[in-house]
Amino acid sequence: MDNVLPDSEQYIDIPTRGATTLDLCYGNIANAYTSKSGHQLGSSDHLNIQLVPAYKQKLKRAPVVTKQRYDWSDDATERLTACLECMDWGVFTESVDTLDEATEVITGYINFCVDCNIPCKAIKVYPKLWKTSFNVPLPKVKSPVELNDFRSVALTCSVMKCFEKVLLSQLVKQTNIHLDPMQFAYRENGVEDAVLLYLQKALSYLDTAKTYVRSTFIDFSSAFNIHVPHFLIHKLEHMNVNPHILLVIHDFLLGKPQRVKMGQTISDIRTSSTGVPQGCVLSPVLFSLYTSECVSKDAECSVIKYANDTVITGYLSGDKGTDRYFSVIDTFVEWCDSHFLQLNVMQTKEIIMDFRKNKANGHMPVVIHGSVVEQVPEYKYLGTRITNNLDWSSNTIAAQKTANQLMFFIRQLKKIHLDNTLLVLFHKSIIQSILTFNLICCYGNLTKANRPKLIALVRLLRK
Repeated sequence: MDNVLPDSEQYIDIPTRGATTLDLCYGNIANAYTSKSGHQLGSSDHLNIQLVPAYKQKLKRAPVVTKQRYDWSDDATERLTACLECMDWGVFTESVDTLDEATEVITGYINFCVDCNIPCKAIKVYPKLWKTSFNVPLPKVKSPVELNDFRSVALTCSVMKCFEKVLLSQLVKQTNIHLDPMQFAYRENGVEDAVLLYLQKALSYLDTAKTYVRSTFIDFSSAFNIHVPHFLIHKLEHMNVNPHILLVIHDFLLGKPQRVKMGQTISDIRTSSTGVPQGCVLSPVLFSLYTSECVSKDAECSVIKYANDTVITGYLSGDKGTDRYFSVIDTFVEWCDSHFLQLNVMQTKEIIMDFRKNKANGHMPVVIHGSVVEQVPEYKYLGTRITNNLDWSSNTIAAQKTANQLMFFIRQLKKIHLDNTLLVLFHKSIIQSILTFNLICCYGNLTKANRPKLIALVRLLRK
């Protein structure tokens, strides 16, 4: 066997039949297992062998890494400032002949002053293996033609995701009071509340004569991947987040080793220090905190957010209010530009709900960065299809189609005689959740043609 498997390790080193070792087990990791003898199996003269793992995964073998970091407190900064102000800088310029020599001497002295006045702290950092991720680009459209048509999802290790969940619970507790009230991410029933609030405000306003509603649904270009970590840390400091949590988040965001995986092809490792990889547990809440100060100060316009899904709505009357609506959008765009968030104008859409009898032939379009935002009759917002005439037929038909497709799995599970309890669980968690999602919005306005179809599907599922 040594000739057949020359690069393999043999793990069994105990007698398995009398004083002879007849049973062998090979693997590709040295010293991976230790063998222990057990009882005989029935009347066999061979012993049962238990292989006990003796190795630690590479993730656990990674040593703890520490870094020295300056503690720039107010007192230390004042001491350094006083030290530099009392220095006669002419001493350095008189003793050198070239600019390079002067630069080297002066920077050396400044570093000496920093070392003497600014205390250092040793901090532990994330193991690189925890932060290493595979980025898998998933297409957002059927026929992608550019980078914006892909959504990059970062796949990190399970240990990292567990640690993020622990960190998330503490972060949400400390920042909950600072979140934008119109930000519905990480709230119970947040998706439904965001859609209901949007529709409730629109419908209640449209009850007034000579009014109409304009809504711009903002689409970010790789929202999670491009925001600046230092801006985020500065915002979290103002929210009085625990300093230790700040250090953990700061180290998590910087120096992330990443690879791109397309099918069976894997790229070389590249280190990134911008944004939060989409697919991480912390990504939505960090983005929500990053954009928490971007709110509407106009009572006639609202900015409703669910993580990075944002809709800017203007409640307008006659020709009044259009300028304020455009002003809120311009302010939002300027804020995004100053915080390095890119907008995908091609995927940004606008819906206009205008039921006035004497309405204008056309509405002035929204312009972002010189590009006109497309006005569409229908838009899918957080899983609910909203139309400019508030007709729920398309939303109901889409839910029916999805439920009918999932009925295939119900039939297949019945064929293998799966227990009814599990069938009911599958139905409630998969199919019923689709049919009842935001049902309070659309059920009362179902047409006579769609309501019997929906009821027939529910009756079929009960059987």
